[in-house]
Parts: sequence; C-alpha cells; structure tokens
Amino acid sequence: MFKRENVKLSTVDKALCKNIRTAGTKDKTRRKQALLKKKERQEEFGCQPTTSAEQSRKIAVEKDRQAHVRHIAAQKRKKALKLLVQAKKAKK
Repeated sequence: MFKRENVKLSTVDKALCKNIRTAGTKDKTRRKQALLKKKERQEEFGCQPTTSAEQSRKIAVEKDRQAHVRHIAAQKRKKALKLLVQAKKAKK
C-alpha cells in the first residue's frame, strides 16, 4: 500500500500499513473458506437454492403477462369504439 515516506504530510507508519494489509489478506482467506464450506454443505445435502425466489419471479412474470393482456384488451375496446364513432359520423 505505502512503500515510501509521504514528504508533504509526514512519514507513513509502515507497521500500521502492514497490519492493514495483513487484515485484508486474512479477511479474504476467511471469506473464501466460508464459501467453500457452504458449497461443500450444499453438495453433501443436495441443497438447491431456495424456491421462494423462483416462485416470486414466476409470480412477477404472471402479473406482467396479465397486465399486458388487460392492456391489449383495453386498446382493442378503444379502437372498436373509435371505429364505431367514425361509422356513425359517416352515416350522418
């Protein structure tokens, strides 16, 4: 991180920098180990990701589809009404 002394502000505490780098390395290693343990447990028990997320996605897609169907139906009604009004005006 810091390899030289900072002339403008003051000298850099190299022990502190070493501690920061060491802590970062330890944290990275810890996170990797936790991820590996999680994967091993999933393989051991045959765990799949929770289906609640999948269900919520399906529900959202279904709602979007229904909203689209309603939108198309409303457009058809408006178009039919517009044509009817035009036909009545043309007859007069």
